[in-house]
Amino acid sequence: MSALTDFLLARIAEKQAGAPAEHYQPFEREWEWCPALDGGDCECSNPRRRARVLAECAAMRQQIAHLIDFMEGDYAPWNEDQLKMMAGIWSDHPDFDPGWAL
Repeated sequence: MSALTDFLLARIAEKQAGAPAEHYQPFEREWEWCPALDGGDCECSNPRRRARVLAECAAMRQQIAHLIDFMEGDYAPWNEDQLKMMAGIWSDHPDFDPGWAL
């Protein structure tokens, strides 16, 4: 693996480790709405939010594996650019290589 893919997989592992805990704090009233369902922050850790974070991590790993499988031939430059675009999410991370910026 390259430094770029190592960087990506490490960031994904951090994201997965930071997924909300799988517990749910019940609301006092049945009709109370959890802001996490709309992408906001809340005191509870909604299970749907955790599932979404875990699904995002799995999808990103699958995409990386697919791109790596085709890193030879005509698709290699395009696939490397795709990996660099993914890495751009974490461009403010201290381990980000400025050479990965597009």
